Formats: sequence, structure tokens, C-alpha cells
Amino acid sequence: MHFSSALVAQLETAAEADVKAVLQGCSGPPPSGEVATLADLVLNGTPAIAASWQSILAPQHSVTFHAVFCHGSPYVDFTYGGTSRACELADLLLVMDYLDSSGSSRQAALVQAKLVHSGQIAISGAGPSTQLGLYQNWPSFTFQSAAYSRHSRDFSTALSAVTDTGRYGGIDLTLRAEEWRQVDPRLGTPFVNASGVELGAFLARLADGQTGVGAPATHVIGKPAPTLNDWSFTVAELLDVTGRLTHVALTRAGGPGAIRGQSHSIKVSGQQNQPPAMILTTRIAFGTALSDGPPDGIGGTG
Repeated sequence: MHFSSALVAQLETAAEADVKAVLQGCSGPPPSGEVATLADLVLNGTPAIAASWQSILAPQHSVTFHAVFCHGSPYVDFTYGGTSRACELADLLLVMDYLDSSGSSRQAALVQAKLVHSGQIAISGAGPSTQLGLYQNWPSFTFQSAAYSRHSRDFSTALSAVTDTGRYGGIDLTLRAEEWRQVDPRLGTPFVNASGVELGAFLARLADGQTGVGAPATHVIGKPAPTLNDWSFTVAELLDVTGRLTHVALTRAGGPGAIRGQSHSIKVSGQQNQPPAMILTTRIAFGTALSDGPPDGIGGTG
């Protein structure tokens, strides 16, 4: 772990206030559903969190916070229980890169977001059940789109606790009771949202590199090398490929040119091998938005 418990507590409080502001629509109309909430969090919530963390972390610590809106892209194919299945990999990728004199480390998590009703996340129907099977078991899978490497991926080859890679994000938009909690997919369904960890706390612990909060990955900038383990390769590829894409929900939230990947850096003063510090503006780490929509050809309009 990178921080003291007191520092983690400060990060949790600050991040949770910014998440709450997104859910309540403090800077505009509150989001109206799962996809709009995801877009608002990525485009407006993550820079607010980075700005809040600046004064807490910058005197001693360097962190880069990445978020990628993955809703609808990429889709994956896998076999489980003798049946071929397909679903989206995630709605959101969260990545924290930590840099100090000994080098860099990375902790990442995939999130499948669901709206909460009456305090619960109900999983019903073929699509949600397929997603649940993926997150509870993580069998080997392949990406559908040729925009990504087509090799079979098995997270268990690199990770002993493979289920740490993914969480359900329970989004409760109930007026005056808004919250987002990260729920372990191994719990029984329907998920009770109160059993999860508030997103702000999850983000702070992810940045701290805590065990059981996301999973460690090799730090990579740009296109990943084929020698990386499957988990690290997938995280890097989502940052490099998915992060460049557009989506109509992002256009609504951020205007033309808004892309799926956002990156915000906080660095110790005088540190040269970390991207510039983020205070009030967003550093886009993924270049120019691609114009041909999601590489899977689906999910870009809703």
C-alpha cells in the first residue's frame, strides 16, 4: 500500500463528495439512467476527483487516474457450462498508476454498472445472466472485434484472485438517497447494494493499491506488447483502443469530440517522468477520437 490510513480516509471523503455531486446533478440536470450516469462520471466526475485529490496527494505522491467508458464496446465471446456466450466486457474501466522513486505500479478494475431499485441489483434475462457468469467465473474469452488482439485471454494465468478484476457498480438515483456502490459479484443475487463499498472509497483504495480492490497490472503506456500477461494486456489495450472511441452519450455530456478515455495526473513537484499535474483541466491521454464508432459496431448509440 502506498498511503497512510489517514490519507486514504481523506481521499475517500473527497472522492465520495464528487461522486455524489455527479449523481445529484450539482453542475447540471441529474443523470437519467445508467449510461448517462457513466458518461457524466467519466467526463465530469473524474476530473473533479483529480482536482480534489491534488492538494491531498501532490505534496508527496504521484498518481495518474484513468477511466474508460466501455459501455457497448468491446464485446467478448466465451464458453461456460458447455454453452457459447457473448456479452460486453464492462461498462467502465478504472485504472490507478502510482509512481515513486522505485518505479511505477498499476491497479485496475472493470465495472459492470446496474441501476438499483429498492436497494437491490436484480439480475434477470439472458444478457445480464451472461455478464454475471463472466464476472463470477472469468473463463477464458476472446474479443469479437478485429480492432483488438484476437488471442484467447485467461486472467487466472496472472492472478490468484481473478474475481478481484471486476465489480458490479450499483447506481441508486433515488432522490436525496443517491449513491454508487461497488459490489462483489460473488455475493448472492439479487445483490443488496448496501453490501458494497461506496465508489469514492473504492477509488481511494484502488489508488492505494489495496488487496482485493481491483487487481495489479503491469504499467504500460500505449500499445501493449504481446509478452504481457492477459490481464495487463487487456487493461492496456482498453486504454489504448477503447479510450480513443466516441459514444453518443459522451457527446451529449461533453460535446463533439468527447472520447471514452479520460486521464488525470497528480505529481510531486519537480518530478519529470510523470505526465503534467492535473488541477482544473483534463489531460486526454488517448489522442484524437476515432470517427468510425465502436470497433464492435454496436453500443455506440445508446
